[in-house]
Amino acid sequence: MEANKSVAAGVASVNLSGKLTFDDREGMRELLTMTQDGDISSVSYDLGGLTAIDSAGIGMLLMANDRFSRAGKSFSIKGATGDVKSSLDLAKVNDLIPSG
Repeated sequence: MEANKSVAAGVASVNLSGKLTFDDREGMRELLTMTQDGDISSVSYDLGGLTAIDSAGIGMLLMANDRFSRAGKSFSIKGATGDVKSSLDLAKVNDLIPSG
């Protein structure tokens, strides 16, 4: 997984690309830490560049949602296509994480 982050006016936008799998847990942990800055009120992950996601990747998105919620920050995901969208739909992720 590769992640490109930008911040403007308290909103962090993160573009993810490649595969989001169990092997990316450390990278996601670092990304969570970077986007929990006190000046950031909202975080959006654009999944349009992801080509694959496994159950651990889905779990990491749910964990991010939980951590941001507990920190009083809004979190959303957007842009999933193909197999990634199918996996998220099957897991009913959009019932738990808002689409932005």
